[in-house]
Formats: sequence, structure tokens, C-alpha cells
Amino acid sequence: MIFGRPGALGLLFLLGSLTACTSRASTPPEPTGAAALPGYDAPYGAPGFCALLAGSTHLAQVPSALGALTVDPADPAARQVLAAAVDDLRAVLDDVGPDVAHAELETAVEDLVAALTEASGGRLAPGTGEAVGAALTTIGEQAQPACEFPT
Repeated sequence: MIFGRPGALGLLFLLGSLTACTSRASTPPEPTGAAALPGYDAPYGAPGFCALLAGSTHLAQVPSALGALTVDPADPAARQVLAAAVDDLRAVLDDVGPDVAHAELETAVEDLVAALTEASGGRLAPGTGEAVGAALTTIGEQAQPACEFPT
């Protein structure tokens, strides 16, 4: 099981509140869903990416969007959710920047961005779900010590 590691529990909780995407194909998804971790209060001195991960409304929708694309690779709403999640993750990358202490987190976020970018283009390659799951697990393990997400 790819989510069996204790370090990933906080991020799994972060992804636990899946919401449905109701945006139209011609407009980007709006952050009308609940934040991944509503009410999360980052500990003193926590990096900015903690609040970005906890506040993402699109990252929590990734599993359902991938499921929708498995059924219909052309699903415009699912593709938009993934594109919006990529935007959320790029903000995380911008915040992580050249911080060597978070190099593994940066790599995992880059891997997730690559997989979601490909999927948002309508190309759900074999192994995409596993790649996304592995990246989310690593992100959880790497972010948890600094962010202290609720478990």
C-alpha cells in the first residue's frame, strides 16, 4: 500500500476532503471548495509551503479528477482541476526555492507537477496513479516535520 507510511498521514488527511468540481469547461476552477486543511495554523517558523499545501482547494480534488479521467480522458472539468492543482504546486515550488533542506520535497513536488501536467493534457499514461501516489507520499513525509499537519 503506497500510503501506509506514518509520515504521509498529514498529507493524506490533507487530501481526505475531496470535493466535486462543478466549474464549466470554459472557466478555470475557482477555489470555492474547502481548503485541504481548513483552520490549519502553521507552527511558529514553519515554511510558507505548509500554508500553501494546507490551503489548496485543488490538490484535494486530484484523486477524484484522476478517477474521472480514467473513465473519460477528455473530461474538461477533471483536466481543469489537475491544471489548477499544478498551479497550486508551482506556488509551493516557488516557496521552497533553492532551500537545500527541502530538496527531496522539491523533487517530489516537481514529479507530481510533471504527472499532473501530463494527465491534465488528457494523457493518462499507465502508472500515472502510482506516480501521483508515490509523489504525494514523499511530499507528506518531507513536509510533515516542518508543517506538523494534524494526523
